[in-house]
Amino acid sequence: QAQQLRISAAAATHDVVVADTTAAMIAVYSRFVFNDRSLDAWAAAEHAASVQQTLVTALDLPWVADGLQREGEHVRRPIDAMLRELLATHGIDWSLVSGNGDARTDNAFNAVTPLLSRVAAPGTGLFTRLAQRDAAQPAWQWVCDKCDVPDCEHRLRQAP
Repeated sequence: QAQQLRISAAAATHDVVVADTTAAMIAVYSRFVFNDRSLDAWAAAEHAASVQQTLVTALDLPWVADGLQREGEHVRRPIDAMLRELLATHGIDWSLVSGNGDARTDNAFNAVTPLLSRVAAPGTGLFTRLAQRDAAQPAWQWVCDKCDVPDCEHRLRQAP
């Protein structure tokens, strides 16, 4: 509850709040450590009410000890599976962030672009790179009546 209160307090005075730990993660660790699902419904409701964008990091990078956590490589997959199951069970959308270095950063920016575009004007600090990237993109044109991907396989199969 204290973590959720901190997130809510930050959201009351900031346009964007990035929280590494939310009620959802607290519930997941309660499942993992104590085999206790009693926090699931509360955590999902709190998460859904207070989080506008959920990013789940892919397990494509090696685990590195940070000196603070007692867990290790062996908990990554079970925690990831529990988190995805909790989010899916409660209908909470999420985006997977994968890749290495700048590619991972770009994937995270791609996932949050719709949200950040509503709160950050171009050239206003932290999101300048995002705004510049989006401004440099060519205008999107609808090219496929089967999907919304401009260079999709349907178009590639069409005769020139």
